[in-house]
Amino acid sequence: EDLTERDLEYLRPFALKVDTHMPGKTFSKLPFAFPQCNVSSWKSVQSYVAQQSGFEPQVYHCCVDSCCAFTGPFSDKEACPYCNTPRYDAKGRPRKEFVYLPLIPRLKAFLANGEMAAKMEYRGKEHTHQPGITKDVMDSELYRTLLGKNVTVDGRSMQHRFFEDARDVALGLSTDGFAPFKQRVKT
Repeated sequence: EDLTERDLEYLRPFALKVDTHMPGKTFSKLPFAFPQCNVSSWKSVQSYVAQQSGFEPQVYHCCVDSCCAFTGPFSDKEACPYCNTPRYDAKGRPRKEFVYLPLIPRLKAFLANGEMAAKMEYRGKEHTHQPGITKDVMDSELYRTLLGKNVTVDGRSMQHRFFEDARDVALGLSTDGFAPFKQRVKT
């Protein structure tokens, strides 16, 4: 389905803000700098893009010192259970938020896009391991050890093996800015 001119009115400023890491204050000045362009508010742009893409971001309140997210057992807390820093500012707004795009809809979107789906098969169809040379995560010791082993869940060996299908997806976790242990150092 082709994009309409209305779609582009929302997607162009969205792409500009995301690609350039444009601060919200700067984005809010675009309608004044370019009155002929009919630039909507960032909130309107986000809402439109989320609705069109099928992605619904989840917003979590966080401690300003990154001690915790106010979810699960902390969802009703008014202050951080670790450092006692208030969750809300004087106007009742969360002092810090984390925006999360759920993984499953993102993977579905990748696989629905033919070009991206082909790129995701790189591991299974194009990568060639050369012993002693590490060029990619697929050359890592852990990955090489998992190859050919049956997947085990709750101590029970499954029939399928790790990465036996070219379409299998290996997920990595980056914890940049996140310190999960009590003796953490602020990041």
